[in-house]
Amino acid sequence: MAIEPMQRVAPSRRYGWAPLEKAKLVEEWARDVFVPGNTINEISGKDIEKWRRPEDRATPVTGLTAAGTKDVPGAWDPAAYMPRFVFDRREDALPVDPDFDGNGSMNDNAPDAANGKPGSYQDGMIGGKQALNGFVGVSKKGDYTVMTYSFYYAHNKAGKYHNNDYSTAQVFLKEGQPAYLYTSWHHGARMTPWNELQKDAQGRPIIKVGLGSHSLLALADGEHVDRDGLEIAGDGSASFAGKPLAQRLHLDTFQGNVKADRRLDPKSGPGLSRMRMLGWGVAALNPFLPTDFSHRTPLTELWHKVKGAVGKKRDWIASKLGF
Repeated sequence: MAIEPMQRVAPSRRYGWAPLEKAKLVEEWARDVFVPGNTINEISGKDIEKWRRPEDRATPVTGLTAAGTKDVPGAWDPAAYMPRFVFDRREDALPVDPDFDGNGSMNDNAPDAANGKPGSYQDGMIGGKQALNGFVGVSKKGDYTVMTYSFYYAHNKAGKYHNNDYSTAQVFLKEGQPAYLYTSWHHGARMTPWNELQKDAQGRPIIKVGLGSHSLLALADGEHVDRDGLEIAGDGSASFAGKPLAQRLHLDTFQGNVKADRRLDPKSGPGLSRMRMLGWGVAALNPFLPTDFSHRTPLTELWHKVKGAVGKKRDWIASKLGF
């Protein structure tokens, strides 16, 4: 893999007053009313795993294991299904290898406390050791083949500050065709039918990445999104404010039949760091099934009651509410 030049795409932001940062998260959750799909565990703070149905919790998972040694039969190209990820222009933590500094530890990647002494990560920079990086895996869950896209961030500057953040998106394939998109945030997740999603010119769903929180919000068809920050397209190419960049997203995998830039040794520093992040995400190693999302939260119920009346007025209503 060629070493790409370092490039600044955002200034380093100071973490703000904690109540203000929490208010920003509430705004993110409020936006969630206006997007398609079903949500579980909206803002309760309960363990998201408790929302699984017992029969779905027990459904065997094959392909992506803790050792990373099994493969789902076939040859898998993640670029065939990966969504487009759209970042805020102010985002100063962008997806990198959890072991980007090569010392085998994530403890010094970013400060333990907000606005503390800088760690190894250089805020707002991409390229070089901080090449755009993610993980891809293929697993089998029930009747679905699941493409998992997992991303690591050195810190989270929204809500309660913390270092070592992650996000997960998954494409659920049924009979070889995309059927659902899974997106998540710290205390909740959404499963959206493929035909309800806004697609880009490549036919990929558009996912907005929350500022600081790295929450993933899939957009409804026709919904407006600002395009003045970093974007990672489904083919891995990157752009900033609509202009192509020399950098691109590099993907790691543990599986031999998944096309990626690097196959990780589970016992290596990068392998151990990546598996730790996947373990924290839980769903990356044990995908939810669409049936889990029949448990609707109050906000999801509200949306299903009003979405018929909202229709084309969705953007207007959201703007009037300050979203």
